[in-house]
Amino acid sequence: MSVELVFRQGNLGPAKSIFGAEREIIDLHGKIISMEDDNLTSSNFLSFMNSGLEYFKDEPSVYSICGYCPPVDLTPNLNSDIWFYPWNISWGYATWKHKYDLLNPLINNYEQLKENGILKK
Repeated sequence: MSVELVFRQGNLGPAKSIFGAEREIIDLHGKIISMEDDNLTSSNFLSFMNSGLEYFKDEPSVYSICGYCPPVDLTPNLNSDIWFYPWNISWGYATWKHKYDLLNPLINNYEQLKENGILKK
């Protein structure tokens, strides 16, 4: 594994900086692991994300692997090592270029999801 540092001549602002960097990485490598800059992760975070990218790479219904999930009732899935959550959490996620390209640029359809009951569900 290696780390490549990229420096900019000036401040691009959050939107251009984040999405520009993600776009560069995903176009070059075909996948990305992205996370907020102030997160503290477990020692196996990258292993978890890379394993998820490999395991689900051909699964059409999986759009990302997340390293965090809000508190949820896992009672129905106690016999499983994984569960599906219908939302991406930007605190730490991994995805593939073909899925990223379907979702970006992001369209905020919060009001539509709220009105048709999907958020409540």
